[in-house]
Amino acid sequence: KQKEIYVVDFDGTNPVPVTRDNSLALSPSWSSDGTKLAYVSYKDKGPKIFITNLADGSQRLLIGSAGLNISPVWRPNSQELAVTLSKDGNPDIYLVSASGAILRPLVQSWAINVSPSWSPDGSKLAFVSNETGSPQIYVRDLASGRQQRVTFSGDYNTSPRWSPKGDWIAYSGLSGGTHNIFIIRPDGSQLKQLTHGEGNNESPTWSP
Repeated sequence: KQKEIYVVDFDGTNPVPVTRDNSLALSPSWSSDGTKLAYVSYKDKGPKIFITNLADGSQRLLIGSAGLNISPVWRPNSQELAVTLSKDGNPDIYLVSASGAILRPLVQSWAINVSPSWSPDGSKLAFVSNETGSPQIYVRDLASGRQQRVTFSGDYNTSPRWSPKGDWIAYSGLSGGTHNIFIIRPDGSQLKQLTHGEGNNESPTWSP
């Protein structure tokens, strides 16, 4: 009835517990230097975002505003994170400092905006929005504010993850009643399906 976060070798051996919250701990996100993990915990009445230092095991609250505090993702080579907050009633994506200060909104609309994923250079953000009625993947250029819908195939596309080179976005899509993994170019071209119904396949992550 509890979920904790562990660090393991890539082959699944040597599990080391990161959290001991005796609650639900979810959505771990590595800092670029590999020294810290941001994650979501329900140990204190609802989802709040915490940071743990892997060197000494210390943990601290990053942000615990009213409503949802979910989907932390470190911006590459920085001390900033993209997070989803519903402090104003609607889930939107914000830029937050490592000290917990809300710097500015990144994606804000009447729709539900969740699951941010940074491009490798930190200039763009892939995310999920239901502004057209179903969850789809979008890409937003932070400098210009230009936003583009990327996925048009399928009615339920989530969990975007930008490739280390910035040339692909992997995501989970509902196809034929099961979740499968797809990749697509950031401009929405060259859609490829990688898994084909071997159970539900979700939450893709790229190797470095």
